[in-house]
Amino acid sequence: MRVLLQPQFNHNRLEYDFSGDSVQALLKLYDYVEKEVQLIEDGAPAYRNETDEETGEVIQIPVMHTVKELEIVETQMDIFDFADMPNGILDGVETTLKYNPIISAKRENGVLHLELLNFIGEDATEQEKFPDWQEV
Repeated sequence: MRVLLQPQFNHNRLEYDFSGDSVQALLKLYDYVEKEVQLIEDGAPAYRNETDEETGEVIQIPVMHTVKELEIVETQMDIFDFADMPNGILDGVETTLKYNPIISAKRENGVLHLELLNFIGEDATEQEKFPDWQEV
């Protein structure tokens, strides 16, 4: 099987596992999730002083703030089996995934050629941005 991972900038991720003429696609859906974290000032946790009304003691309360971080909120998986595909171009592939990872599928002289969606981030390598066909 020959595979071309076509890049698309997206904060979600697609992972593939190849076996024979089958492809398992795992889609990881990310979203921004709000979290309360302790504020760090000058490399140390920040605290504010408050006086306990009953005892009069000064106590240190952690200073918290809200941040948004990308986290996996859902994973989806689908398996695509091309074993019975004859020579020619496959017209459309159905999937249960939110995004269809199969851009194109063709079999030429018995060899399966797949163009698959590949979500990349801003930190993608040159190879990820400008991929070559690979044998899997």
